[in-house]
Amino acid sequence: MAYPEYSNIEIFQGEDFEMTVDLSADTAYSFTNKTFKAFLAADYKAATTRVEFAISGIDASAKTMILKLTKDQTQSLADDFDGYWDIMSKDSSTSEHRRLLQGEAKVFPQITKDEDF
Repeated sequence: MAYPEYSNIEIFQGEDFEMTVDLSADTAYSFTNKTFKAFLAADYKAATTRVEFAISGIDASAKTMILKLTKDQTQSLADDFDGYWDIMSKDSSTSEHRRLLQGEAKVFPQITKDEDF
């Protein structure tokens, strides 16, 4: 598998977002000594105002992990948000950084809100 792979995501404003990242297709890639970071931003210039995904459920043997945004994080995204996301790894033994996945991110605005009830 050549990195980075490309995957678009759709986010519903005001809802929790969860996505499983599966890197098992690359039999040579190992999670050993790796840490991961993933961010969402409107564009490269806006990278200073990016949103960080929480990463959990890292399963080194299955080569999977879960990226999450809370409903408060998705609610704070602009109604017309159309941007980009990526996830990178860092190998603590070599300090090598590698972009694993990237793609476009589209936010669908929330019209009916929780406080409407």
